[in-house]
Amino acid sequence: MRNTLLSLLLFILFTSCDKNTTVKPSPKEIWTTYESQDGLAANEVYTIFIDNNDVKWFGTEFGVSSFDDVTWHTYTTSNGLIYQKVLAITEDNNNVKWFGTPFGVSRFDGSNWVNYTTDDGLASNYVYDIAVDANNNIWFATNNGVSKFDGSIWTTYLKQSDTTLVHNHVRSINIDNNNIVWFGTEFGISSFDGANWSSYITNQGNLWNYINSIDIDSGNNIWFSTLAGAMYYDHQNWNYYSYGDGLAYNQIYGVAFENNNVWFATQRGATCYDGTTWKGYNTADGLSGNWINDVAVDKNGIVWFATIPNGVSSFFISEIE
Repeated sequence: MRNTLLSLLLFILFTSCDKNTTVKPSPKEIWTTYESQDGLAANEVYTIFIDNNDVKWFGTEFGVSSFDDVTWHTYTTSNGLIYQKVLAITEDNNNVKWFGTPFGVSRFDGSNWVNYTTDDGLASNYVYDIAVDANNNIWFATNNGVSKFDGSIWTTYLKQSDTTLVHNHVRSINIDNNNIVWFGTEFGISSFDGANWSSYITNQGNLWNYINSIDIDSGNNIWFSTLAGAMYYDHQNWNYYSYGDGLAYNQIYGVAFENNNVWFATQRGATCYDGTTWKGYNTADGLSGNWINDVAVDKNGIVWFATIPNGVSSFFISEIE
């Protein structure tokens, strides 16, 4: 009996140490939360922007914070920011940062701040979103039309019959790979190629026409976040995704792209869609809060979520458990 047991133990030992035996590590989902005690300006986070140097910028209720994976910096009105509540962040072709607030716009070149309001030419001081086109024109989505700023001249676009914007309350803006500007309003979508306007109003219902965010993937497909779900436009066909398809909730506030995955920020958690399978994440999985205002992906494939009122969460899958 003793010899039999010894032989069995030796067999297990040599089998487990066989150099030809490969055990594939199980992937592990890793969540990290950042809040005000870590360096974030406030736990109410409205927007995320990742710049060309992979620095993360967060627009919050009480200022804007940047994070380079090591150090936090926060900027408030005492530094030069026009107002503490930051709803939109972008970077122009000269690496200058632009911040949109309910009381105007701030420009920051790393050293100096310049602020702009309706007194300078902005269509309205309430700025929801900002985008930069290929010619380094800065576009501002406001609650009273759209403004374009070329560095010297301001141009405002308003609804004029059916020939320009579909609606003046513009909540989102983005620019596709063909330098066409897309505008998401509270009553439909408009696009502008520099000469011609087009408008789109879905017959799916009014909630589908309320556009919270516009995001563009690597294939130049346009994704619209709405109060009824997400719309996807490939310049020929429209597709609609809602709670019944696999979304965590119908109110979508942003979309981001990570490899072949599409991430959705909703009012009740995050959803990941790989083209076939839907997977939801909430606080039970490690997300800091279920109300997500924005989602972004950095150069390392880490997904970042802006929540209210629970700060920021980051997520990635490690190949080693």
